[in-house]
Amino acid sequence: MKKIYTLIIALLPLFAVAQFTYVHTDADTKVEHLGSDIEFNLAVTNLDASNPMDIRWRISTNNFVSTEWKDYVCDEICYTPNKRFNDIVLNADTTFPIIHHISMNEVHGMGSSTLCFFDKDDSANTVQCLTLTAYSTPMLLTDTLLVSGTDYEVILGEVYTVSVTTYTLYTDAYVLDAGTIQFLVIDGEIYVFEGGEFVPYEDEIETVILGTTYHIINGFAFTKAGNQYTLVGAYKETTIAGAAAIIIDGDTFVMHSGSYAPLGLEEFAISTSFLNQNTPNPFVRNTVIEYAFTGAEGTINIHDLTGKLVRQINLTNKAGKLTVGDDLQAGLYFYSLYSDGMMIDTKRMQVMD
Repeated sequence: MKKIYTLIIALLPLFAVAQFTYVHTDADTKVEHLGSDIEFNLAVTNLDASNPMDIRWRISTNNFVSTEWKDYVCDEICYTPNKRFNDIVLNADTTFPIIHHISMNEVHGMGSSTLCFFDKDDSANTVQCLTLTAYSTPMLLTDTLLVSGTDYEVILGEVYTVSVTTYTLYTDAYVLDAGTIQFLVIDGEIYVFEGGEFVPYEDEIETVILGTTYHIINGFAFTKAGNQYTLVGAYKETTIAGAAAIIIDGDTFVMHSGSYAPLGLEEFAISTSFLNQNTPNPFVRNTVIEYAFTGAEGTINIHDLTGKLVRQINLTNKAGKLTVGDDLQAGLYFYSLYSDGMMIDTKRMQVMD
């Protein structure tokens, strides 16, 4: 099963033309296997032949398929994903190399990260942003591989039946994504690549909840119709008030009288952290930010383009919607969610006159 994915690179100038520029210094297309750390090489150039410039880069937004995907930047050194901005000095008529990373860990798919640059002395008029989008590929096999105990062979990701020297493409076979691992499904049977060949997968389990049979594979729940598996979502076993519980795609079920029953909404245990884009955006008077965090304490910090903290909001609920904006002047801002002092995510919002 072959799939072709396109990496989209979009340059988004927002305001007046700045006295600096930045460009890609390598290929725009970045398509890699899951688990790869993609490097996007950039060059930032001071166009002023006489004066140095104080430039700030900031990772303003990201939109990843998994919280395990990370973005980070290298200028003179490489920073952790929690480092969302840094200041650099561009000498007159010089070029400074920047590397923007996207690490694709867990869950195949597409993710994008936006890196902005601006002149600290003229931040309102020089913001330039580059959105980089990465796609992790499904299993691409370059060799001819055997499927243990069968007459199948896998060539470049396609499955063939083999009779002496005759190869026939087999249509009831496909690649199944299950988190960090991809499996081969043939006639509804799952195989995993081990020891140089595909072997039967032995760890699949079945769980019945409210009459639906879920197939649990590598921490993900699937339903199955005929030979086709359909992803439902992440699967987790836990306990709530001493009772066995299961979370499937955010829905919680608790063991009660020998079977699983839905947990009441008021008892739902938050198992993920997220920060949504504010709506509306841009806005005039106020806007709404939706969030969730898993730590003991949470805050939302709002910074202006210079990095100055203009408001810190202590969160009393671990999940909810927050209305902000009445005390903010017109301009661009970055807001960040922190859980126990660890930054979860950062988004950008704009206040209009």
